[in-house]
Amino acid sequence: MRLRKFESGFTLLEALVALAIISGALITIIYTVNYHLSLISRHETITIATILGREKLFNLTSLSQVDNKGSFEPLFKDYSYDIKIIDSPLSEIKLIKLNIIKDEEHIELLKLM
Repeated sequence: MRLRKFESGFTLLEALVALAIISGALITIIYTVNYHLSLISRHETITIATILGREKLFNLTSLSQVDNKGSFEPLFKDYSYDIKIIDSPLSEIKLIKLNIIKDEEHIELLKLM
């Protein structure tokens, strides 16, 4: 009576299970990387819009210079702004509301003048 030797190697079921585990891990990694890339892009947009808005408000010297709508220099042509001047209870003070827009992002900055 001879004993049968087991063949070395993986069975088809073992290979399929390993493939399923690797596929699940890769899908999770790709989803996570894409999610974090979209977060980075959104934060970059918010940062640039905030810097452009602060510069616009800083360079504003008088209320007579205010142009209500516009866009920024050619490097940031995707960003546009909208300025509203609101009266306050004190006659000497005005509230300037600057809204910077790029795609779906809206950043609002306020300044008393």
